[in-house]
Amino acid sequence: MEQFTLVSKIVRNDDLSEIINHNDVIRTTTAFVDESNVFGRDKEKDFLLSKLSSTNTEQVISIVGGGGLGKTTLAQLVYNIEEIKDIFGNNRIWVCVSNPFDEVKVAQGILECLKVDHKETKNLQSLHQTIRESISKVKFLLVLDDVWDENPGKWERLCLCLKVGDPESRILLTTRKEEVAIVMGTAPSNILKPRHISDDNCWLIMRQRAFQGKSNGKKNELENIGKKIAEKCKGLPLAAKTLGAMLISKDFAEDWREVLNSKMWELVVVENELVPHIFLSYQELPSALKRCFSILALFPKDSNIPVEQVIQIWMANGFLYPRSHVEEMVKTGEKYLDFLVSRAFLEADDTQRVATTSPR
Repeated sequence: MEQFTLVSKIVRNDDLSEIINHNDVIRTTTAFVDESNVFGRDKEKDFLLSKLSSTNTEQVISIVGGGGLGKTTLAQLVYNIEEIKDIFGNNRIWVCVSNPFDEVKVAQGILECLKVDHKETKNLQSLHQTIRESISKVKFLLVLDDVWDENPGKWERLCLCLKVGDPESRILLTTRKEEVAIVMGTAPSNILKPRHISDDNCWLIMRQRAFQGKSNGKKNELENIGKKIAEKCKGLPLAAKTLGAMLISKDFAEDWREVLNSKMWELVVVENELVPHIFLSYQELPSALKRCFSILALFPKDSNIPVEQVIQIWMANGFLYPRSHVEEMVKTGEKYLDFLVSRAFLEADDTQRVATTSPR
């Protein structure tokens, strides 16, 4: 059973002038990561490991940086290290906070990771009381991924619950805003600002995806072009991943050169947002997929939508064929979802069959 997570949000299909400033990236995250597709992050990983495992570290550690730098990936890497598992055991908690910050959802997410029955209550006082009871004197690791809100009042309420845990518990935060890290009480020495990775490492990420199913002869023909495309990633791992996914279906050198010479690279990049890479990948989608993908962008942020419901919505809008055969339309919808996963517009998670939207 899959969970599909939106990676990019495009509202208009045909008019680039309408979407050039619409660079929201919408998604949710889980704690799982494919470490074999992570390159150039050994120093950052070692820094986080030392901070999380040291008994002298202040409680909050923050990863701060722009979109696409791999903040979540770094958090996932250390979350899954055996040494961290040994230290915190089953009390490792992963919550995607996102925007807007919902105190109830965050509290529920903490309890769900701890496998504590919170009886579906939405009462914040009750949820916080249950959290206090569950972690009292317990050593835990709490990852709060993709945090935007710098309202100190909301964080103070949550932190009051967490203070009852073991003093060697740790909170690992990922955010684009250094103000958030400061509000959460992160000491300057506990703030990690990931570097942009090298062009060579961008190429290693790209080639793992782009070369899937290609013969060795074809790989040799495409490698030099691919390395030049990797330079367009500007050191952003997510850009490399997105481009690699797009190049999977391109088998000829002229197709790769077309990507390399695309006018999309002339788009202005604001604060390292992945605008050119997202637009280029989006423009490559078949028109049928553009329509289906744009529909998903209409859902509220952080919505959980059953995959069956997504397919029904596509069917109701006449996006799936043949319209006279329901079973065939369902199969087509499932193929569309798989295709969007292969192009890195959606991420798959085998835990539950829902589509999830949230801002990056």
